Amino acid sequence: MPVLPGDVSEKIWSALQNGTYEAKEAFWVKRAVRPGDRILELGTGLGIISSVMAATDDVRVLAFDANPEVVVLARKVISTNGFDNVTVNHGLLMAGEPCEVPFYVRKDFGCLRHSQTRAPMSASLLSGQWKLTRS
Repeated sequence: MPVLPGDVSEKIWSALQNGTYEAKEAFWVKRAVRPGDRILELGTGLGIISSVMAATDDVRVLAFDANPEVVVLARKVISTNGFDNVTVNHGLLMAGEPCEVPFYVRKDFGCLRHSQTRAPMSASLLSGQWKLTRS
């Protein structure tokens, strides 16, 4: 696992260490995904569930997360697990015309360390590619 204690909150680190992080989700995903499935995952987080889904034969996963720092961790987890059938993208998906929207990560968001400073960010969809800018 390429995630280090300083990358995530103490609560998440503890769950990763004792095997309970997203364990219920993994249990059900293993039963739901079938060979050949094409999966859109919104809010991929650390990429654990993406990795579980990617282990099924002939599956392709297109994953998104709004937080660029989480995307980096998810890509590391998926790569470390040896999966090349998962594409992790940074972006927000919403209805309507493409536009720029502000995006904030709460300081108490459980996935990342609480002590990390978060600057307001914005994301925009331009020509089908997400572009991140820090405010």
